Amino acid sequence: MLVTVWCNLRRPNAAITGLDWAIALLLSAPALLDWGTSRLGRAGSNLGRVATGSLLGIALGHAIALYVRDPLSEVFWVQGLALCIGVFSFEIVRLLDLSSVTDFGRT
Repeated sequence: MLVTVWCNLRRPNAAITGLDWAIALLLSAPALLDWGTSRLGRAGSNLGRVATGSLLGIALGHAIALYVRDPLSEVFWVQGLALCIGVFSFEIVRLLDLSSVTDFGRT
């Protein structure tokens, strides 16, 4: 993550591009899905967690670097909001325990 921040701070006046959005959002998604499915009961592997955690570290480092350059960076705030919505969504599903419900509400 620190390497990503350092590399991005070397280009201080660069405009936000589609690549910035892709890095921040698409690299965060696998870690969110891995975490969420494990919260819902799926057993994950250490290799999968390392891979998705590495991608998340790159995405977070990139977004933090954009935030350091410009605290109003949309990429940083949208990434944080998307991750929060994802976490809350998985937690709501886990708390509702929809696995015991079948046939449209009849058990």
